[in-house]
Amino acid sequence: MSSAFFPRPDATVPFWRLEPQLLDNYRTTPDLPTESDIIVIGGGYSAAALITHIQSQYPEHPSILVLEARQLCSGASGRNGGHIKPDPYKHASDIATEFGLDAGAELAEFEAANLRAMKLYIEGEGVDCDFVITRACDVHFSSQQHEKTAKGLRKLQQFGVPSAQEAFEVDAKKAETASEILL
Repeated sequence: MSSAFFPRPDATVPFWRLEPQLLDNYRTTPDLPTESDIIVIGGGYSAAALITHIQSQYPEHPSILVLEARQLCSGASGRNGGHIKPDPYKHASDIATEFGLDAGAELAEFEAANLRAMKLYIEGEGVDCDFVITRACDVHFSSQQHEKTAKGLRKLQQFGVPSAQEAFEVDAKKAETASEILL
């Protein structure tokens, strides 16, 4: 197996990861268990969301083993500044085109549900962080890219996907003032 799959010793460390955190090297057992109902590889945002959902849906939850090569949220989750951006149009419409509108709608709503779940978790647990929900803007640099995205968005909106209803287009004439529209 190539060492490219393992953490590089010279990887970029985010400034908020310079000091060890309480849970960085936390272990519930001195040795890895010989069996587990669920094994999660990686200890970033996606893993935390998945485990939180499992534990909330199954009060007597299965045994869960999390394997992280470094510390919690030290990989992509640590480098991306905590940016979570559901995409109820581009990626979801690509999935809808390939696998059907139900699949695209499911993906769009899954991403939106994760953002809502993160908000509820942060508020419910009183997590001390700079969590802010805001709007985002995607810029298209070609008319073909714009048309494809707009067509996909309209398709999901017509299908009644709730998260797609919250997205909207800004035409070229209003693009320069789009930041004012987003507020």
